[in-house]
Amino acid sequence: MQSDSAVVLSAGTGDIVAVMITESYGKEILAHLERNLTVVVSLSCRNPNKNMNRGSLVFVSISFIVLMIISSAWLIFYFIQKIRYSSSHHRSQVRFLCASTLCSGPDGGS
Repeated sequence: MQSDSAVVLSAGTGDIVAVMITESYGKEILAHLERNLTVVVSLSCRNPNKNMNRGSLVFVSISFIVLMIISSAWLIFYFIQKIRYSSSHHRSQVRFLCASTLCSGPDGGS
């Protein structure tokens, strides 16, 4: 059994220690204490990086990259369509303007 210890000093706390546990485990400990039983708890340190599954990390990374590629392609397609529509709209307005000036003639259409 390995005995590693870490010293954390905070002003005004004395020898108070805080440990994070689940609510259900806390209620279980409290039930034993309310019946005046002695509770002995063993603490151990664990490496939080070992809890992460490598396959899950690869899946999330690839999913994020695919999502970014799809989003970028959609934005490029959207702006190309917007530019094409605005330029064709501009050409049609110029065409109608030219047609209206030809119909009205040099003397104002009378």
